[in-house]
Amino acid sequence: MTERPPRVFITGANLGGHFLGILIEKAWIPFEIFERSAEIKPLDKLDLIGKNEGTSAEFVGCDRLLCTRPELYDILLKRILSCKIHMSKRVLYFGQNHEGVTVQFSGNTSMHSDILVGADGAHSAVRQHLDSLPKTDTGNEQKNISLLGTTEPLDPAKFPEVLNSKDYFVVGDKDTPYTLGITEIAHEQLSYSDWIPQLNQEMMDPIRHFVTPYRALGDLFDATDIEKVSKVYFEDKLFETWTHGRTVLIGDAAHM
Repeated sequence: MTERPPRVFITGANLGGHFLGILIEKAWIPFEIFERSAEIKPLDKLDLIGKNEGTSAEFVGCDRLLCTRPELYDILLKRILSCKIHMSKRVLYFGQNHEGVTVQFSGNTSMHSDILVGADGAHSAVRQHLDSLPKTDTGNEQKNISLLGTTEPLDPAKFPEVLNSKDYFVVGDKDTPYTLGITEIAHEQLSYSDWIPQLNQEMMDPIRHFVTPYRALGDLFDATDIEKVSKVYFEDKLFETWTHGRTVLIGDAAHM
């Protein structure tokens, strides 16, 4: 008698959750993704392939690739059937034994799987309900706030630097708590991330005068829809506990 493949629940409809779903489907492993939000909001830092290694093409087979997170989400979503993604499903708690994992969701619903994957971010509900977390996984950590924005397409006459698609700038100094990174992503658009400690608009106003290779930072702010500016909290901590029984953590749920 052929054993059936394990059924996998993935909590968190983020990049890690989507990539995992696509990969295990290639192995004919059934899965479902549960997201606590009513809609997917692709907000996070900009990640680069080979951002710290100048010879990335030698190792991964391609040069640096950049795109906006909404575009990447659209690509991944097209690879997953919509019936496998469930929105507004917040994990309240779960229990596991030799027969599997039972997950209790908001809305007074519970479901059973063989494996539970916590891909639900730095404040993972799955991680918080793992048994016997060591003290090292519950202590204090360094926290930062990232302000991430994407400009509208820029006029090369005003911003000639966008003609050089290889440019990537990091600007900062030892006398301020600010570090700024700027890179072109597509269609003469720039993505910038600034580590600063206030609210979105209030965070932007005091630093408009900052000089960047693309003119003043305020010029980039003026070319950015405020709705495309997001604030993301980051906590710098690597957890020791990534698995317990039939439950495993990936992404920020494991290392913030």
